[in-house]
Amino acid sequence: MKALYKYMITLVVGLFALACSPDPDVTIYDDLGFPKCLTPISFSTDVKYTTITVRFTTFPDAEGYEFEVYTAEILPDEEPWPDDLIYKDTIRSEQVPYSFEAPDETYCYMRMRAFNNKENKKPSEWVYSNEKTDVDPNVTCPTPSDAKAKALSRKVSFTWTGQPTVKDYVLEVYNENVVARKDPDPQYLVATYTVPSSHIMPYVIWYPDDNDYDNHQYWFRVRGTNEDRNLKPSRWVTGTYTTSHYYWQDDEDAFDHALWNGATRNSDFTHLGDQDGALYLDADDKVKAGGVTVDGVNFGAGLLYDWNDYVFMNKCTQDNTTYTMTSPLDQFIKIGVNRPGTLSFIVRVKNNLQTMPEIRVALLTTIANTPTYTYLYNQRIVQTSTIYKKNEANRISIPVTYDDLYGSTGIPTLCIFSTLTTSSKDLYIYSIRWKNGE
Repeated sequence: MKALYKYMITLVVGLFALACSPDPDVTIYDDLGFPKCLTPISFSTDVKYTTITVRFTTFPDAEGYEFEVYTAEILPDEEPWPDDLIYKDTIRSEQVPYSFEAPDETYCYMRMRAFNNKENKKPSEWVYSNEKTDVDPNVTCPTPSDAKAKALSRKVSFTWTGQPTVKDYVLEVYNENVVARKDPDPQYLVATYTVPSSHIMPYVIWYPDDNDYDNHQYWFRVRGTNEDRNLKPSRWVTGTYTTSHYYWQDDEDAFDHALWNGATRNSDFTHLGDQDGALYLDADDKVKAGGVTVDGVNFGAGLLYDWNDYVFMNKCTQDNTTYTMTSPLDQFIKIGVNRPGTLSFIVRVKNNLQTMPEIRVALLTTIANTPTYTYLYNQRIVQTSTIYKKNEANRISIPVTYDDLYGSTGIPTLCIFSTLTTSSKDLYIYSIRWKNGE
C-alpha cells in the first residue's frame, strides 16, 4: 500500500507540475518516473497501392517504437503466430510519419508499442491497426478475382474475372495441393495453359488423363501477366476441383441408340406412309390424336403428311403450366437422345408467304427429379433466295452440349415446333438428322 500511495502522490505532483509548467518537455516526464512507457496515442495508418504510412503522437519517454506486421488478425490477449509475421522494424520519433512497402493485395495486421531499455522501463501497451494493400497498376498486374473451376463430364470449366492491364493469364493444374505464394513442386504439375485476356469465359480443358475413369482431386492456380508492358505478374489465385467421369445413358428408345461417336442417323419421314398411312394418319392425312412414333421420331397430333419426305407444321397448342417455358401439346416433332451431338433439319416456306415464322427447338431434361425445359433455338426463319424450295442451305443445326445433358435422368427430349399462325401448308420440315458428338 505504501508503494501505491507513493506512486499516486508522485503522479498528482507530476501532473500539477506539468499543468503549471509554461514549457513542458522531457524533464517533466523524467520527474514523473513512470515505470512503464506511455502508450502511443492517435495511432493511424493509410495505404496507397502497396505503401503503408503510419502516424502517431510520440512521447519523450520512449527510446523507440516496436512495429510488427502480420498476415493474420492479432488478438490483444494472445501472441500472434510467428509464421504470420511479414515485416518488423524499430521506429524512431524523428521517422514519423513512417512508411514501408508491403506485399500487394494482402491484409496487413499491425501493432506497435513504445520501449525504453536505457531507463529499464517496461514497454507500453500495444496499439493496433490494419490495412489491405492493392497493386500499383504501373508496376504489377492486378490479380484475377472469383477464380473457380467446375468439373463436368470429361472436361473442366474455369472462370475468373479479368482485370485491366493484363495481357495473358497463366493457368497451372497440379495433382497435389497448391499453396498461394509458394512455388509447388514441379513434379506435380499436370498441365500449363496460357489464356489470352480477350478469351470469353469460361475456359474449358479436357481431363488430363481421359482413359482414367476414377475420380481425382486436382488443384489449380492462375495469375495475370503482361510482359509487353514490363509489368510484374500478379499473385497466384488458387482453387481445387474433383473430376467426375459421367457415363452417358444408352436407352434403346433414344434416336441415337447404338451410334458411335461422330456417327449420323437420318429420318426422312417416309415411314409415316407405311401400310397406306392407316397406322399413323387420320382421314385428313394428319397424325392421329395422341401422336405416333415412327422410325425413332415422335410426331405430334395434327401434323399434316403430304406422302413425301416432309411434314407441314402449323402453330401448336401450347401448355404454359407444366414447365417454365411454354411447351407444345401437338404439332411437334420430338426425338430422345442419350449423348451430346447436333440436331439438324431442313425448312422451307410456301412461295407467297411474306411473314417468316419462328422455329423453336426446346430441350426437356430431368435433373435431380426436377423437369427443366430450355430453348436451345428460337429464331425467325431468314428470307433467302433458297427458302422457297428444298435446299441444304436451309438446314438448321442446333448443337446439344455436354452441359445441356449433364446429370439428366431418363431420356432427354428435343422438341421442334413453330409459331406459324396459319393452318395451311405454309411451313415444310424435312429430314431429321442427328450426329453424335466426337
